[in-house]
Amino acid sequence: QKVHIQMKFFCMQRQSLMALIFSAALLTATHTASAQEYSSSRWMELYNRGQYESVVGEIPKWLNDVPWEKQGIPLYFLGESYYHLGLTDPSKSATYFRQALAQYGECLAHTDLQLSNYKTTAQYKKGWALFRLAELGDGEIAEAYDKAFRAYKEVNAPASDPLSHLSNYMAGEAKLRQ
Repeated sequence: QKVHIQMKFFCMQRQSLMALIFSAALLTATHTASAQEYSSSRWMELYNRGQYESVVGEIPKWLNDVPWEKQGIPLYFLGESYYHLGLTDPSKSATYFRQALAQYGECLAHTDLQLSNYKTTAQYKKGWALFRLAELGDGEIAEAYDKAFRAYKEVNAPASDPLSHLSNYMAGEAKLRQ
C-alpha cells in the first residue's frame, strides 16, 4: 500500500508539472499572439531594437490607419517606449514618466488590450510610472506614493501570476515610502 501511495503521489506531481508546463506554453503563445499582428510594423521593429524615440514618433502616425478597438496594444508599446526613455534621460525623466502613465491609462480602455495578456502588465507598469514620479518628487510625496500604491493594488492578475506577487511587493514598498 505504501508503494501505491508513493506512486499516486508521483503521478500527481507529474500531472501538476505537465499542467504547469502547458500553462506556461499557453501564456507565452497568447502573449506572443496578441502582438503577433504588429510584428511586421515599423514601430515594432524599432521597439525591438530599443529605438524608443523613433517609436514615439512612429506609433501616433500609424494609429491614424487603425480602428480604435485595435489601438490598445500599440498604445501599450508607446507607454513602454516613454517609460524606457524616462529611465535613460534624467533631464526629461518626469516628462517621459508622465507620458508613459498617460499611455498606460489610455491603452487600458481599448478592447484589444483588455482581451490580451498585456492588460495586467499595463496595470503593473502604470504603478511603476507613478512610483518613478514619486521618486522624482513629482508632486506631494505622500500623495504620489499613495497613487502608486493604489495602482499596484489594481493589478488584476491571478494569484499564481508573478505580476500579482510583484505588484503586492511594490504596493508595500510604496506604502513604506509614503
